[in-house]
Amino acid sequence: HEGELVAQRAGTLRFGLYASARGPVADDAPLCGLLDEGFTLPEVAWPQSLGRPFSFQSNSLLGVRAAVRAGLGIALLPHFLAHDDPALQLVREVPEVIREVWLAYPAEFRGASRFRPVIDWLADTLADCP
Repeated sequence: HEGELVAQRAGTLRFGLYASARGPVADDAPLCGLLDEGFTLPEVAWPQSLGRPFSFQSNSLLGVRAAVRAGLGIALLPHFLAHDDPALQLVREVPEVIREVWLAYPAEFRGASRFRPVIDWLADTLADCP
């Protein structure tokens, strides 16, 4: 909410609970998740609300995905990062966790012909995320 910025909603990220594709998923599988660094992010809060132990935590979704691939546990991951990964299997959808993605840029860029294609491309790409 900056005074001189233009913001537009670009899309919505949806999440699922993912496990390694190597084998069956145990009902009591430990969690891999994002570290809580003082932000109130739904992808951090939801796994914590399960009250299960974490076998791995990172401040990087790529690190969490790598831990799940290695079989360290299951994790809440955005579909764009996990659904096409053959090393992962979707355990279940988690429709209660969503994240809106917004583009924000200085107002003077609004009409700039060299910047508009970038804004349009980002908005189109993010809108196509599963």
